[in-house]
Formats: sequence, C-alpha cells, structure tokens
Amino acid sequence: MPDFHLTVLGSGPSWPNPGGACSGYLASANGTRILLDCGPGVAGRLLANVSLRDLSAIVISHMHPDHFLDLVAVRNAVTYGGQSDRPPRLLLPPGGADVLAALGRVLDGDEHAFARAFDVGEYDPSATVEIGPCSLSFRRMRHPVPAFATRVEAGRALVFSGDTGPCEALVALARGADMLLCESTLVSAEGESAKGERMHLSGAEAGQIAREAGVSRLLLTHMPIDPDDPERQLRDARAVFSGAVEHAAEGRRYAI
Repeated sequence: MPDFHLTVLGSGPSWPNPGGACSGYLASANGTRILLDCGPGVAGRLLANVSLRDLSAIVISHMHPDHFLDLVAVRNAVTYGGQSDRPPRLLLPPGGADVLAALGRVLDGDEHAFARAFDVGEYDPSATVEIGPCSLSFRRMRHPVPAFATRVEAGRALVFSGDTGPCEALVALARGADMLLCESTLVSAEGESAKGERMHLSGAEAGQIAREAGVSRLLLTHMPIDPDDPERQLRDARAVFSGAVEHAAEGRRYAI
C-alpha cells in the first residue's frame, strides 16, 4: 500500500489566520505529489516542501481567489525563476481556464500568460483522473460558483470538500473515506440559514457529514480561528461525530 499522507500548507478561510495562509494541501503517495488548491500564502510553503520539478499536479477546487491566487506566484517561479524545466500540470474546474486567461490580461496584458507556464486542463467532474498511484474523482458542491470536492484514493481515501454548504453530494463522495478534510467556515449556520444562502458549513454540520458518510477521521479547515474560543467548531463537530476530529494545523503532516 502506498505511503499516503497529507501536509497542510494553509487552512485559513477567505483571509489567512494570523501568521497563516489560505487553502493549500499537499497530498503525497509514493513520490506522487498533488497540491489541492493554491491560495494566498501557499506558494512559499509549497516550495519549502517540494520542488516544482517534483510536483505531479495542482488541482483547484473552484475559482475563488482564496483557493487559486498563489498560482500567480507559482507562475512567476516557473516563468522568471527557472524553478521547473517543464510546465507543471494544472487541473482547473470547468470554466477555470477562462478565469486565468482574464487574469493574465489584467496582470500582463497577455491572456496566455498562465497557459505558457502551466500544462493547463479542466477536469471533467464526471470522470476519474489518474495521477501516479492516485485516482481522483469529483463532485459538484453547493457554492455560488462551480465548486467541486475531490476524492483522492491511493490504497486509502482522502476527501477534500473545498467550499460548500450542506449537500448530499459531499456525503456520497466521502462515503467510507479514511479522512475527510472538510470546511468549517461558520461558527454558527444561523446567519446563512436566515438569508437562505447556504455556501459554507459550521463545525456541527461538518461533523454531521462525517457521521453520515462513515469516515474514519475528520480534519476541519477553511475556518477562522477565534482567539477567545479557538475550540468552538471542534467541540461542535465532536458533539455529533464520534470519530477523531482535529483542526487542520498548518505545517503538520497527517498519515491518511
């Protein structure tokens, strides 16, 4: 069975927690290294863990800036810094290539700026992507833009929710997973529920999804750390899920 582990590079919400970074998670299995999301602050931490020459792929869950904006820094490292002798493979959600083309026009007046630096493709959410010993599958989540959870299987299974409100699709994708890396943006779901705009999860809702899916372990991420009560979401998740629950600690490596 492959040596399968996850290194948390950034776990903040749409802004970094103090001293932290936004979304970025390095999944590694027998020398295959896949970066899940590349939010602000992630690029430097990525380079501290792996050379771009040895990075197998970058997979972006959705095209909100806190999940992809450090692709600018990675692109600069490739284009100007000579950090890789080949364009890193970049897998975007449907429509993501147009977003990067527009960003290239804004930053450089060149819609092909990212296409030259990366081997760009858009994944088909109904298909499976094979990268080394890893098999990746996707499911559409509940969010204002097209957003996709990712299941990475390499003997064992890691599921990353990306951003989402409560939805059965996440329960289905996470069914029986060894680890669910699940967003927990909300201290309470009451505010979103009152507006009828469910685009994020609370700790209790993440715990409920983990319980319904029968996962072994739950890591809470994309969550603001309240200095007055940093354990709030963890307590709420543990109240409904009897398995192991932790905050996805930046810089920590987890065995899957």
